[in-house]
Amino acid sequence: MLATIAAITMLTLAAAPGPPPDPTVGIGRVADFLLPLGPFTPRIFYPEGKISDISARQALNLAIEALTGKDMAAWTAANIRPVQSVGIQADCSWPPVSMVLLDVLIDELVKAGVAPSRVCVYAADDHDIYRAGLLVRKEDGGVRVIGTASEGFRNGLSRVALDYCDVLINLARLKPHRRLGLWGCLANNLSLVDYPDREEALANPERLLDMAGRATVRAKMKLCIVDALQPPFEAPSANADRERQLPPRWPYGGVLASADPVAADIVGWRLIEAYRAAQGIQPAQLSPRPDYLERACGAAGLSRALATGPPVVIRGNQTDALVR
Repeated sequence: MLATIAAITMLTLAAAPGPPPDPTVGIGRVADFLLPLGPFTPRIFYPEGKISDISARQALNLAIEALTGKDMAAWTAANIRPVQSVGIQADCSWPPVSMVLLDVLIDELVKAGVAPSRVCVYAADDHDIYRAGLLVRKEDGGVRVIGTASEGFRNGLSRVALDYCDVLINLARLKPHRRLGLWGCLANNLSLVDYPDREEALANPERLLDMAGRATVRAKMKLCIVDALQPPFEAPSANADRERQLPPRWPYGGVLASADPVAADIVGWRLIEAYRAAQGIQPAQLSPRPDYLERACGAAGLSRALATGPPVVIRGNQTDALVR
């Protein structure tokens, strides 16, 4: 009996969120990250160009080094035990996160000692997964790829986060959004809740803060990574996902990393605003300002970021960094 009580107590303590994370944001910058297209890499298969896996790996490790002073392998050793299962919350909304960056992240985890069978890539539903170029894969023996909708929800949260994974990594793509203003780490948490809650959050972005503040999410979400290799500076149109229309983008060549999703989103939004201002761009697809980010700063237990700008450390090619 005492052993059972002790085990329950230890599980409760392990799941309990600590204080808000360090709001520092690391940025890894690389140049010339697109490979030349040719007969074996036609644009029909690579509409955004072929991203070099070497460059994506370099940008990821530079971002982690800027954040922690160590590479991805050292971060993994410090934050993930061999017996733990890792969930990668992959942004499969249109346009999706770079599949090259996703592959590199998985490879870095496996090289650091995480068994492929303990890695689970998940997104909101199977449709989003297929649209992003992935295949649903639920069987054991390798990396699993699943939609949270098909796995069900408990107490308003995905069973993937509650039951399947011990550590979560948020992998989002930086982009403006017609309804939320910004799609980043906070918006990527929509894959953790059921459709009614998603629609409610799209209508009321303040709900994104509630999702990020859930005890399970705060306790398990150890790292937020933002794909800013080719961030759009204009929100995708309403029919962009169905018609496979790509919004206009610019080659920033960056990856953002932070333990704080609010800080990562604030810096991401500053990048978009700075690029628009530098180029004198007035987007055709207007999107609201993500004012909920300012209200997230200082929210009880959620973030220690400041609306005026979290601490930023940049590694790599710092030309045209756009973040002061």
